[in-house]
Amino acid sequence: MRESWTYRRLAYPGWKKRVGPLKEARFFPSVRVLGSATQGSVSTIQTSVFTASAVELFRKTDTRAVILSRAGQDSRLWEAQPGELDTPFRLFSVTKSLFTLLWAALRLEGPLPEGVTLGDLGLPFRYAVPPELTVEHLWRMANGIRFHESFRWGSEQVRTFLHPDSRRTVLDARFEHPVGERFHYNDYHTLLLGLILEQALGGSWGSEEPVLVKAWREKLWEPWGVSAPCWWILDSKRWRFPKTESGLVMSARSLEALGKLILAQGLHEGRPLWDHPWLVQGWAREKAWHRPQDFARVPGAWGAWLRQGNAWYGRHWWGLERRGEEAFFALGIHGQVLLLRPAISGIAVRLGNRWGGEHLWPEELFDLLDDQALV
Repeated sequence: MRESWTYRRLAYPGWKKRVGPLKEARFFPSVRVLGSATQGSVSTIQTSVFTASAVELFRKTDTRAVILSRAGQDSRLWEAQPGELDTPFRLFSVTKSLFTLLWAALRLEGPLPEGVTLGDLGLPFRYAVPPELTVEHLWRMANGIRFHESFRWGSEQVRTFLHPDSRRTVLDARFEHPVGERFHYNDYHTLLLGLILEQALGGSWGSEEPVLVKAWREKLWEPWGVSAPCWWILDSKRWRFPKTESGLVMSARSLEALGKLILAQGLHEGRPLWDHPWLVQGWAREKAWHRPQDFARVPGAWGAWLRQGNAWYGRHWWGLERRGEEAFFALGIHGQVLLLRPAISGIAVRLGNRWGGEHLWPEELFDLLDDQALV
């Protein structure tokens, strides 16, 4: 009963405020991915390194952990309570960006279904799929799919988060808009990519360790040598599909270490863990959604900021230009951020329980990485 759609709708009214694997265990099973016994350099605690205004910002926005790291300097760390730098938090849509690492890693093993239409993949969609719809449209979030960003029961957004069968949810999708003509950020794109990758790996419906989690463990987590575990939240105990759009759970320290690996172009001990050229090719501003009109559908202060023309979105990563420098970031609904500044080998991580007002966290963290924002 607890995994039924009806039970979850009635028993989990505060779902959009929940974080971490423990609070969600009653509704969402998860698979733990163990790390190895050793790990590379780990940040050491530094105290009293932030200005009073930065600390006030963290506290009033319910920020739980912050890590700032750049070449040639000690890392700056802040936590609301002792131990929260090592506390696992659900990353929500940061997962979308990190999922690209798994796809890029598997590209080293052999060809993946990329230059094909969805109709050629044989997936049992309930409704007709546009014949011109390709996998690349999913990476660009331009597949013409119907998706209502609403917390009303029955909306695609709520079904994505609460329905116990994510495969069926996304296979029941309706395609109502022209393919490739507009950017529409939503969860169905990454769920479909997860389903396509699962099929390419042979499928795993109901298996104890889903094939996507197994691939994440074997191709990324274990070869990388990280010591801390992470989790993949599943849709339900019965169907066991990893939530490729929002289900990764890890600590701020692990997220920082993963950022360092990305800045190192995926090289660990001289060996590439993923196809980095394919990854960053999708980050290029000229190939991404970057015009102000591309973000016409994005609401609120976030949409207004995007329409200023200094940000873009490509291959499930965001980009921004600030003071003539480019940065790239992954972003979650509660202001979970992994920000990368390649020009200074800079990494910023922020995890929290809520976004915290109208603060534009990518810009806040970009500025905090600069020397003048630190004491």
